[in-house]
Amino acid sequence: MGKHIVVLKPIVSADFAIINTGILTNQAILDAAAIILTKAEAKSMINVSVSRNSEIVDVKETVVEKHANALPVGMTAADFEADFTYVANLRQTHKGLVDQTAKMEVLLEVGESNLYVKTCDVMKNVRLLGEKDQVLGDIAKANSLKYHVHSTAQSDPTNFKIGPAVVVIQGGVIVGKYFTNKAKAVLSILNVKGDVNDTILVNPFTGVLIPVEWTSIVITNLSTIESGSFDIYLK
Repeated sequence: MGKHIVVLKPIVSADFAIINTGILTNQAILDAAAIILTKAEAKSMINVSVSRNSEIVDVKETVVEKHANALPVGMTAADFEADFTYVANLRQTHKGLVDQTAKMEVLLEVGESNLYVKTCDVMKNVRLLGEKDQVLGDIAKANSLKYHVHSTAQSDPTNFKIGPAVVVIQGGVIVGKYFTNKAKAVLSILNVKGDVNDTILVNPFTGVLIPVEWTSIVITNLSTIESGSFDIYLK
């Protein structure tokens, strides 16, 4: 069971109001300044590495500030300095927002963990009192069925045969286990009501892991002449 982590100075409602007001202000400023790049524009941009940032500083100090006559026609030292300051401000603000987001993410993770610890403590009491209280007993049972079903998975896979061009639906599939094609026919699998573009082909004598949430799958034998065979793990 998880451990409750003490938060020495939790954010209070008044502080949340201040933070959220600031977020709305930031959002308005960023929305107004936002740039939607075309593919051509995005492709044309230069990836400015640490080395290139260092080069920018060197050129600013050795050329722009001391030899303005070397600048291209139409560019002034003031133009360059303005862009330099703009980028510096963007970088500093970006760092501040990233640092704040990182702190908020930790606070959220701790908050969720602590809340779930309390939730588990509540349900311990519900299960205990439910031995004598029918209403609480029903709540405990419904909670267990919804969130804590223990797998009764087989230790070995089950083998099925599938005729040529046959389509079958199999429920009770254990995700994260292998679906193994055991014959010459090419098979395909897809989550029931899933997007056909997510169909997975399983070549003869190969296997694929059942994706998360694919607890009911459609299995199709793509061969019109070969019978198929596959192994699958079921609950």
